[in-house]
Amino acid sequence: QWRMQRYTRVALNRKFLELKDLELLDLGIKAMEKGGKIMCAFRSKEQMLQRVHAFESKGRRMLTFHSDCDDELIKAFADINSGILNDYDGLCFTSKVTVGADIQELFSAVFIFADTRGGYTTRDMMQMMGRARKTSNPVVYIAFPSEDRYMDARPSFQ
Repeated sequence: QWRMQRYTRVALNRKFLELKDLELLDLGIKAMEKGGKIMCAFRSKEQMLQRVHAFESKGRRMLTFHSDCDDELIKAFADINSGILNDYDGLCFTSKVTVGADIQELFSAVFIFADTRGGYTTRDMMQMMGRARKTSNPVVYIAFPSEDRYMDARPSFQ
């Protein structure tokens, strides 16, 4: 488990807990079953769409943002704090959402699905995790590349 404090003036206190990709999926479903709203950041659109399908197959509604979103959806994201998330159980996005996104919705859990060949840059991972300003749980659940062929994609924290 790691601890990160992102800002010097206003603390965004987070701890990281590394789990396997499918464990994150299961935790996300359980959090939503308890009535919570989750936020999930993904390295790839393909991986995101697979996980969104798994969430939706359990009856959950997910709002998604990725590189192929149309302009209307991107404009909706600009108004993310105006209640657009009220009709959804979770928010899923790729690195398409980067600096400047200030999401004030209260999330019960934050997940980072980084178990892909390309991995994340540490900057992208921190930016994406930091989109959720309010969480009821300071733990960010993260799946890093786990297979041997992915080991060169793990971020380093130095």
